[in-house]
Amino acid sequence: MRKKLDNIKKSKIWLDFKVRTYEFFYYIYQLSMNKYYINLFNEIVEDRKKLNFDGKLIKTKISRIVVMNSYLSLYNIYESINENNDGFAFRLRGKIEGYHVWICNQCNNAGVWMKIGFWGKPEPITGEGFDGLKTDWESRTGTKF
Repeated sequence: MRKKLDNIKKSKIWLDFKVRTYEFFYYIYQLSMNKYYINLFNEIVEDRKKLNFDGKLIKTKISRIVVMNSYLSLYNIYESINENNDGFAFRLRGKIEGYHVWICNQCNNAGVWMKIGFWGKPEPITGEGFDGLKTDWESRTGTKF
């Protein structure tokens, strides 16, 4: 993932910048392990390629400010996924009711239930809710949560 992010920073022309940005986001979609989202994203990228990314000037030089601004914004996404800073990094634990559950790497006492859908929102899991989920998980699967 870091390599894909760093490739964005190396972009010299608009086409490279757009393709590399899509590659970065594709990797994030793959992390979701949701085949629907992955396939939909693939279709969007293929359509964008067919339309030449709507750009008449895609082979022109891209401003360094645009590249660095985007890179820094995307770096925050990367860091929140991969780094264990201030306890905000999570790891995928499994699925409950078909939705992914991510567990805090630092404390192991909180998580996020990724009820992703058209209107779905991540739900924080803490305290008794987390303890109940953990107990239920361990009794059903026989493995540590």
